[in-house]
Amino acid sequence: MVFLPLMRWCSSTESPLMFLHGAGTDYARAPGTGEMNLFAKLMQIAHQFSPMNISFPDLRSFVVLAHSGTFHHAAESLAISQPTLTRRIQKLEQTLGVQLFERDTRNVRLTAVGREFLPKAQALLEDLDGSLLSISSMAEKMAGQITVAAVPTAAQFFLPKTLVHFAQKYPRMRVKIVDEPANVVLTSVLSGDADIGLAFGRNLGEGIDFDILMDDPYVMACQPDHPLAEKAQVTWSDLGPYPLIVAGSKNGNRFLIDLHLQNNRSPRKGVYEVQHLSSSLSLVEAGLGISVVSTLLMLMNHNPNIVFRPIVSPTLFRGVGILRKRNGALTPAAQAFYQSLRKVWLDG
Repeated sequence: MVFLPLMRWCSSTESPLMFLHGAGTDYARAPGTGEMNLFAKLMQIAHQFSPMNISFPDLRSFVVLAHSGTFHHAAESLAISQPTLTRRIQKLEQTLGVQLFERDTRNVRLTAVGREFLPKAQALLEDLDGSLLSISSMAEKMAGQITVAAVPTAAQFFLPKTLVHFAQKYPRMRVKIVDEPANVVLTSVLSGDADIGLAFGRNLGEGIDFDILMDDPYVMACQPDHPLAEKAQVTWSDLGPYPLIVAGSKNGNRFLIDLHLQNNRSPRKGVYEVQHLSSSLSLVEAGLGISVVSTLLMLMNHNPNIVFRPIVSPTLFRGVGILRKRNGALTPAAQAFYQSLRKVWLDG
């Protein structure tokens, strides 16, 4: 909403309010009939100005329409529909209590009051734009620390590129990264120990907002000469005859994988257990078995001694995304980091 610049204008020597005090204008000293009407209209604007009712989009729409001369061109410039533009202009005129434009079937022209108001409106917009740029400049000088809790795989995949982007924009910011299992990440965000989290899942409870960054299907990892490597894709039941390397019982992946193995009657032989699925790949390379890992882990693996195959019937997904505490406002630093994450991985 536009309010501070508006108040400055109404108290300045150029504002309609100053006409009451004989600011040296022709309207104040020797008004004719037409001039007196214009003076009265301007006074009406001054008295009826409710700063909280004048919005930035309405004001900008007025200025653009005044310069373009048609609703069609103005709406295109503002990237809005013509009905939306019409509503904005009507709202502004109703707020001011004056008619700003004379309309015909094709074109619009400023009324006398509209012509007087135009430079004031432009000045208000310039003032506000300058203020926003100043705030943006202040943000770039931000210093401090934020804490990001992340499951190891997401930390390795998402954070390096994000941190490069963030450091370029906010070189004085310090980022503390805590890589923990998904349940610890969730607890850290809820308790406020971490500003932002990176973890898996969607329905994480009423206290958490989850912004998904990508769907992450599970894949099978094996040696290149393994019988399953000959298949373009495998099913859960295909895994049954082979030793399986799994994550520990405290790892969120374990529950999902076990559930699908049981549902597909896929027995497990010689199970090896690791704390993190990333550790399973070294055992796969050693020929100790196969493993079910995430696509994220596959994307980060460049070992030619390990191959990956999609698992179907069914395909099992997990969502990877940003965790934020619901109804808890992010600090300016955390908000900036959140925006960097979205910029790098969603907006491009």
